[in-house]
Amino acid sequence: MNPRTLLGLTAFIGIFSLSANAQAAAEATLANAHSSASTVKAGSVLGRTLNRGSSQLAGRMQQLAPAQL
Repeated sequence: MNPRTLLGLTAFIGIFSLSANAQAAAEATLANAHSSASTVKAGSVLGRTLNRGSSQLAGRMQQLAPAQL
């Protein structure tokens, strides 16, 4: 193998590995963003559900408390 071919092959492999690293970084960023958005959405749903449950419980306690006095 002559030195020019070796140099060309080395350059090609170097460029390919840089591209692969850049793609991996982009995919990791997208995965983390999706994970974060899912966590925020789940937290919002959980918060609404807990607020609704607390409000219903408070309403029941107000109905029961005067009846027991």
